[in-house]
Formats: sequence, structure tokens, C-alpha cells
Amino acid sequence: MKQNENIEPVTKKLLGIKYGLSANVIGDYLNVQFFEELQKVGYKKEMRILPPIVVRKFVELFGEPLNANDL
Repeated sequence: MKQNENIEPVTKKLLGIKYGLSANVIGDYLNVQFFEELQKVGYKKEMRILPPIVVRKFVELFGEPLNANDL
């Protein structure tokens, strides 16, 4: 993902769909496995909509979805 690429805010549910992950699995990645790193860019567990900076950091940590144009 290029730094200057436009990334839209997405819901946690939509992020999970784009990666083919269930709500429980995406929640585990966001709230447990990557929580400390995501928190540094402003992520909070109660967020329903993830701002672009959080989405970008998640992609950096997890990798691109199969279709990178989805974000």
C-alpha cells in the first residue's frame, strides 16, 4: 500500500469482510494481537468506524487483503 493512497474509513465488520474474517477473528486481531500498535495511532476498542490511519496501520501489520483495491 502506498502512503499517499486514499483509504476510506471502514467499520470493523467491513474490514473483516474484506479480509474474509469473522467478526470474532477481526476483533481478536484489533483488540488483542495488534492492540498496542493500533492504540499508538489512535485506535480504541469501542470504535465502530476505523479512521484511515488505523486501517493503514492494520494493513501494515496484517498485510494486504487478497484484493488490495477493496480498501
